[in-house]
Amino acid sequence: MTKHLSFIFLFLFATKAICQELLPPIEDFSKKKQAYLVKTDSTRIDFFLSKLYHKKGLIVYIEGETTKGEKFEMEADSVLILALPPTNSAKFTSMIESSRSLDKISQTNTDRLNPNLVYFFQEYVEDRKVTALLQLLNPDFSDKITIYHDPWAAETMGGGFGGLPIAGGIDKSYYLKVAGKTKRFFKKNYDLEFEKLFESCPSLINRYKKYKTIYWNDLPRNVYFFDTKCE
Repeated sequence: MTKHLSFIFLFLFATKAICQELLPPIEDFSKKKQAYLVKTDSTRIDFFLSKLYHKKGLIVYIEGETTKGEKFEMEADSVLILALPPTNSAKFTSMIESSRSLDKISQTNTDRLNPNLVYFFQEYVEDRKVTALLQLLNPDFSDKITIYHDPWAAETMGGGFGGLPIAGGIDKSYYLKVAGKTKRFFKKNYDLEFEKLFESCPSLINRYKKYKTIYWNDLPRNVYFFDTKCE
């Protein structure tokens, strides 16, 4: 195989793999760049962020100033969608290419996902007993299972090559929305919950029976397979 063909193969393989991976979670947001939110009555507000309030690591309250100079405060149960600009938007944009429309994700007809913004959606978190805004990580394959960032998640150890670290660890927990309910899922329980999570997709479950090991790292790829290959 020539170097040119090898490069093309590697690029295609990497592109396919990226489609099945999660967006990188972002926790630092700019107060100088424009954000927006969509209220539960579908009203859109363009604004500049002043402050976010958290409960158990999740956004429950927002303070901001509209582009017209009006200050406001709003609880998460009044916000359907929150879109915030990261402090390092150039780096974030280079990692995201999503054309998924918001109406497909949230049943609104407001906008398309902007790769310069970080998107949060209102969810009632069952085990936390709180309504909060959760950061979406799998916009391109979230029809059946939605994966949200857990800001309090611990991380696994990072990988490496030739003695050099090339990647950080992955989160040991996420918030998953399954069958309309959102709760925290943990790495340590994934093998026990695997069959229940994907019970309507026997082809996915059968793939793992011969290996007898279920890897937490495969969660995004499993959700992708479930979303795109299973009826």
